[in-house]
Amino acid sequence: MKLRFSSGIAVATLLSAVLLSGCTAQDQREDEDQATPSPTGTASATAANPVSGTYTGTQTIELGTPPAEATSISVEITCLGPGSIFLQDGAKTICGEKSKGTTSSTTLPLSPGQDSTEVKTSDPSVSYKAKIAYENK
Repeated sequence: MKLRFSSGIAVATLLSAVLLSGCTAQDQREDEDQATPSPTGTASATAANPVSGTYTGTQTIELGTPPAEATSISVEITCLGPGSIFLQDGAKTICGEKSKGTTSSTTLPLSPGQDSTEVKTSDPSVSYKAKIAYENK
C-alpha cells in the first residue's frame, strides 16, 4: 500500500509548528532589573537606593556620593498638608487642604560634585514626604 500526502496537510502541519513555537517564546518573563521606559520614551533606571522620609519646612536632603553612572536626580514629593514646595530647577508643587496624598514627580539634572538637593517650602510648617534617588537616564 502506497501512502500519499497532500501538500496542504504538510503546509498546515509546518505552519502549526511555527506558530506554536512563537507563542511559547512570547510567554517568557522579562528580567525585572531592566530599565523601564519613561512616558517620554527614554529608559531610566535608579542608580542608587532612594533616600526617603517625612519632612517639614525647607530641607537640604543628603543623598550620599552619586554612583559613576548617575546622570540625574529623581524627586517624588507627596503633599501632607497645605502649602507650596519648590525644587532647585524651579519645579513647584502646590498642596491644598484637599490635596493631601497628592504626589508629583520630576527629574533634576545632576551637577558635578552634587550630593544633595534642596527642597524649599512656602512656610516652615509645610509637611511632605520625599523620595529622592540618583538616576541613570
